[in-house]
Amino acid sequence: MKTPHETIRHTRIAVLLIYALHLGCTSQPADVGSAVSALALDGCTNVTSDPANCGNCGFLCDVEQDCLLGICVPRAEDKSVAGTSTDSLTSQGTWFDRGPALGGRLDGFVVKPPLIQPDPTLVVASPGGGLWRKLESATTWGEPANYGGGDYSLVHLEWDILDGNRLYAQTWNGLRVTTDLGDHWTDLVGLGATPSVLLPESSGITDPKPFAQLQFSATQRVVLTSRPCRGLYYSFDGTTFAQHYPFPGETSNPDNCIGNIVADPGSRQVYFSTLYTPVGERPHIYRSACPWFAGSPCLVWQLANFGLPVPPAGTVIASLASASYGGIGNKMVALLMNVNGTDTFRTTDGLNWTQQGSTLTGQYTPRPLVYARH
Repeated sequence: MKTPHETIRHTRIAVLLIYALHLGCTSQPADVGSAVSALALDGCTNVTSDPANCGNCGFLCDVEQDCLLGICVPRAEDKSVAGTSTDSLTSQGTWFDRGPALGGRLDGFVVKPPLIQPDPTLVVASPGGGLWRKLESATTWGEPANYGGGDYSLVHLEWDILDGNRLYAQTWNGLRVTTDLGDHWTDLVGLGATPSVLLPESSGITDPKPFAQLQFSATQRVVLTSRPCRGLYYSFDGTTFAQHYPFPGETSNPDNCIGNIVADPGSRQVYFSTLYTPVGERPHIYRSACPWFAGSPCLVWQLANFGLPVPPAGTVIASLASASYGGIGNKMVALLMNVNGTDTFRTTDGLNWTQQGSTLTGQYTPRPLVYARH
């Protein structure tokens, strides 16, 4: 059974590429070859950390930005973090095994701030291992009562962007919500209380993330989710969801099989990638052709995969993330995974992509991209 994704947010590192066994390194694409010496003549030799040539030669970051992994990001408070390589990022701080001992890998991680006691509550989720929680100072983890939550294959956890007491949990079969840290669940989409069925091996994505939220105001937002090959679900109240198939053919059309959803805060456009890539085609990424507004979805879709390669069979978009901030939209990062390895691509206009780096071998399994704002 295919299972989805792990997210750990860090407020001091601007961009983090998380892999199962390997923190992805960046390098110049292998096909630039002889062009490097020509670029050097123009002073463009490092597009991964040079603010004057960030991602592409001549692409200048703003005054209050650094260039990290080929993306202009807000300058970190700790100047030793911003602009460093991913190798040096791994040396920041000391890491400890915090558990839980059971449950397998973790696809979700959230923190509940304390109300009375000084300790926050840590909540983690596993694809197949269910939900676990503990106080920060506690030494052992425990499982919640889990009433109404029969599916233990959890792939994502996220607080409601408007209500910090509502915790969403995405499973392969749907979406559910809790207001008491997992003791009781309410199904919102699909069969959240029913164990997930086996999925076709051809999906290729180890940890998809078909969930996103987009905030319009202090009281308005949209919640987006998906089920395998069931198109897009959206809700403006976080409770009642409408189903939408982006393309004709409903469940028989592979482009209605959504693997990752991203709501871009700058442009208010919604992006999604598919679970499958047809042989001989670029991986499929789509975006809404217009912005979303409170109570008004944009349900017209345009292909947004220009510049992505036509890769070997079995290539998929393993992860998709927005790097937009401050009203500047359509800055995205994607991980492409196939048998040869994992490639990192970015776009600054939401349509045209350029390669930023790749892993050296195909033995690493990609995990989600995280863009953390501090």
